[in-house]
Amino acid sequence: CWGADGSCVASASCDQTARIFAPVLGPSNHRASEEAILNKPHWCEVARPQVHGHDFSCIAFVPFKASTVASNTANEGSDSCRSSNPSLVYVSGSEEKVLRVFEATQAFLHTLSLLRGHSSSSDLFGGGSGWGLRAFGASVGALGLTNKAMFEEGGSREEGGAAAPSYAGYADGSDFVPNAMPGVVREPPLEEHLAQNMLWPEVRKLYGHGDNLYCVSPSPDGALIASACVAKSATAALIWVWDTKDWKGVAQLAAHNLTVTQLSWSHSGRFLASASRDRSFSVFERCPAPSSPSSPSPAAGTTTAAAGAATAPGASTGTDPSAEAKPQG
Repeated sequence: CWGADGSCVASASCDQTARIFAPVLGPSNHRASEEAILNKPHWCEVARPQVHGHDFSCIAFVPFKASTVASNTANEGSDSCRSSNPSLVYVSGSEEKVLRVFEATQAFLHTLSLLRGHSSSSDLFGGGSGWGLRAFGASVGALGLTNKAMFEEGGSREEGGAAAPSYAGYADGSDFVPNAMPGVVREPPLEEHLAQNMLWPEVRKLYGHGDNLYCVSPSPDGALIASACVAKSATAALIWVWDTKDWKGVAQLAAHNLTVTQLSWSHSGRFLASASRDRSFSVFERCPAPSSPSSPSPAAGTTTAAAGAATAPGASTGTDPSAEAKPQG
């Protein structure tokens, strides 16, 4: 999926890692000419924000627009991720019942800016009043699954966080520090740095699904997230909708009997399409006001399991982000 400043690609796979790729300036192992290095950005891996203990099934950046990420600490409701356009938060699902929310670190934003030829991350992402509340990096215990936020010495710290150490005395740089910790690099990161130094802190866990996560999709305005899990019954096949203001579930949409394989919002954010292994797909509409739930009915049927769904571009306008959704026959 696309994310960050709009030109980064995030991926997650069965190798149990989430990776971010971006076009950057600087030396490349595959390009030797000075002209290529100076004038033609090349794609490379710039961060590995999540190294998990389970195989990944889905990942999606949340397209926040002047929105707020509610921290799961004492600073809940802070505007640490407030920005005019970039998407600095992503949600991932894996072979577990929990959705995990991650926020970009200062180290990542500084590194990406330097790799793009900017002198400061504010050139790309802006400072913002909540910049000091953003974690510098993250770390995870040897047997843990949760990335804990780390903050610079003298900076703001949240409960459960730690201070990021300096690299004084290591002339060769952070890539060669034993048990290396978060740091900023000016060239495409080496494997050692990617594996240890580029984690993002986990800011939320979303509980509700009864089986392993299968797909997730944020609305175009970033106000809502829809997710679904592996299912063999109508109860387990419920589509959960989460409000990103407080990361709480606001709706459970019933329309399928087996695993929902894909979710897709319309460009206006008014409609949500879902495809399922029960050979049907459904379309839900965000209603402007609460109403009595309608009897769910599939919009169409297929002869085999539906593997995907997508919405067509349209001129429809969006509705209240907090509105309920109803299936359309």
